[in-house]
Amino acid sequence: MGESRDLDELLAHAHRVDAQPHTVRRGVGLGVTLLATGGLVACIVLGIAQGLLLTFVSLLSGIWPS
Repeated sequence: MGESRDLDELLAHAHRVDAQPHTVRRGVGLGVTLLATGGLVACIVLGIAQGLLLTFVSLLSGIWPS
């Protein structure tokens, strides 16, 4: 249990570092992440729609052969 107190003392004596927020980098990262997620969702939805369309067409072909 002494380790927790040692860590508290170490953190109490540590020098505080004031870093500037990286708002532009975070914004670009968020934008890229949202675009990638949107693209992935679009691919999934298009794949499902294509699969359903092909299934429907194959079922119609089987029911009403030419």
